[in-house]
Amino acid sequence: MEFNLKAVREEIGISQSELAKKSGVGRVTINRIENGEVDTITSRTLVRLAKALNVSTDTLIQQ
Repeated sequence: MEFNLKAVREEIGISQSELAKKSGVGRVTINRIENGEVDTITSRTLVRLAKALNVSTDTLIQQ
């Protein structure tokens, strides 16, 4: 599964560190997701990231 996290985060204009603080998800984890180093993430992590970015979880999942 691929994620649109980096594109969405950059469009909003926040850094990985800022997103980590807002979401409670570690910056290293965010970096690994953005660089395609993980195949799946937990629904909890996906929801935290989506809420912090004020987008739907579907927006973060590349179809």
